Amino acid sequence: MTESEAKEVTVSGNKLECPICKNDKFRKRATLMKTVGMYDIGLDWLNMKATAYICSKCHHVIMFQAPDGGMDVMSESVTKPLRPMPPIKR
Repeated sequence: MTESEAKEVTVSGNKLECPICKNDKFRKRATLMKTVGMYDIGLDWLNMKATAYICSKCHHVIMFQAPDGGMDVMSESVTKPLRPMPPIKR
């Protein structure tokens, strides 16, 4: 998988901002949206692809599904945000 240097990110014309620390610099990484069933039978490589943006300050991860669910996950035209994860309560 590829990982990039931290930089500002725009998604669907909006500047991405970390919901935890309000930072605007992210590293980008291609990833798979893992599902238990596919992983258990050794077919996890068939899971949908996603782009993960990792906050350079607090390391919060924001994931976006590839527009077609396929291979082109590192394009700048990511348009389908996933449901955000709630913050971890400590």
